[in-house]
Amino acid sequence: MLKIPSWCVAMLRARFVQGVRLTDPVFADSTGGFRDPSNTRRSFRDARSRVGTELRRDLGRVLKECRQLAGLTQKEAAASIGCAQNRVSLMENGRVRIEVQDVELILTAYGTPADRRSEVIEIAAEASAPIAADAMAWITSHAFRKTTRDHPRRCRPNRPADR
Repeated sequence: MLKIPSWCVAMLRARFVQGVRLTDPVFADSTGGFRDPSNTRRSFRDARSRVGTELRRDLGRVLKECRQLAGLTQKEAAASIGCAQNRVSLMENGRVRIEVQDVELILTAYGTPADRRSEVIEIAAEASAPIAADAMAWITSHAFRKTTRDHPRRCRPNRPADR
């Protein structure tokens, strides 16, 4: 069972008083229906990424420069460091936290010169520090999948057979 915070209960009560049905989506899409999961994930990611991500974006830009100087595509870089191409993209956009040891492995795979390596590792040491948003990484649209009832259009009552 999920305990709903008091602010959420207050919000739901206010919606009910305004005539919003309990079966309507709380965070509706632009047409008032249910949101697409990918848009919901993006909204959660944006909400979590506001705090402390500038350093991660800086690190991502530097890693992208190193990759490009090595003449690698994201796909080739992913193969050389043993991860998915999507992970390389997330790193280069500052969307994920990267440990210093991983940055060292990435720079080795890219063949980054020693003088540049020390600069990048310095940035990585600052960027890999935990931030408040990391504690909320578990919050996804999937985490709340059991907290709502089916939409009324999906639940059809038994009807008598047509004559």
